[in-house]
Amino acid sequence: MPPSGSIRIGDKWTQVSEKFAEKGGVLVTLGAPDTGKSTFNFWLCRELDKMGKTTAVVDCDMGQSDIGPPSALGMAIIKPGIEKFSDLQPDGIWFAGSVKPSGHFLQGLAGVTKLTGKAKAMGATHIVVNTTGWIDGPGIFYKQQKIDAVLPSFIVGFQYERELLHVVSAYRRYDGVSTIFIEPSPSVCKRKSDERRIYRDEKFRQYFSDASMIALSTAKTGISGYGFFPDETRLANQIVALINSEGEHKALGIVRKFNSKNRIIEIEAKLTDNPSAIRRIHFENFRINEEGNDYSGKD
Repeated sequence: MPPSGSIRIGDKWTQVSEKFAEKGGVLVTLGAPDTGKSTFNFWLCRELDKMGKTTAVVDCDMGQSDIGPPSALGMAIIKPGIEKFSDLQPDGIWFAGSVKPSGHFLQGLAGVTKLTGKAKAMGATHIVVNTTGWIDGPGIFYKQQKIDAVLPSFIVGFQYERELLHVVSAYRRYDGVSTIFIEPSPSVCKRKSDERRIYRDEKFRQYFSDASMIALSTAKTGISGYGFFPDETRLANQIVALINSEGEHKALGIVRKFNSKNRIIEIEAKLTDNPSAIRRIHFENFRINEEGNDYSGKD
């Protein structure tokens, strides 16, 4: 994301901010990778905050997340004076179990639904939902289901020609939904796959840099998802979600040890709550290595 002073504001950007400020609700941005969605979202959230609107961002880009760690969706209430989304501490996360949305539709849809609901519960009147750049093939259905899940008042599509019409055409006939298309700026930076991987690895390292070890008993803590095997070698370095009684994903953790005899699992986690509040450990069979790099190897 470029520094705030280098953001080029188009007329349509201003029109969207004025209309959305007045109407409120949920705004979803769509577009292929590197079309300027994140830059627009940050500018819009900052403008809404200046207008005195309680604004939240829900980051659904599980591979290139600004809010929270990769492999998770994140939500944060906008604070005055921030220079980029990553300045914010997440007010909620949802573990998707991958850095790619393919094969993880249900996790992504559950996450955007839960986090949008939490933003509303925290008092947000204006919620901006950032999405991944997957807009073809099964990604069309995924985007449509995401739109259905959050019931937006605005859909903003960044497209060069007509590549988003097949995603949003049906919603242009909905009462109460405004659909606006914006041509991406020529100054948008294109990021290579290696740059995306490096960014993702650094975000993992940042997230777990101040993590500490906790021990949970699998005899007293629920286990869900897939990827849990009662074998230390197969569990090592799996990323898991630590979930409380309200179903909130309180933190991500990395499995470091498992004692099959006493059923104690040791997890390196960034957890601010008391570990006794954790009621469930959720697995997705997703790993990172000792250096904090993800094993996917691809965007």
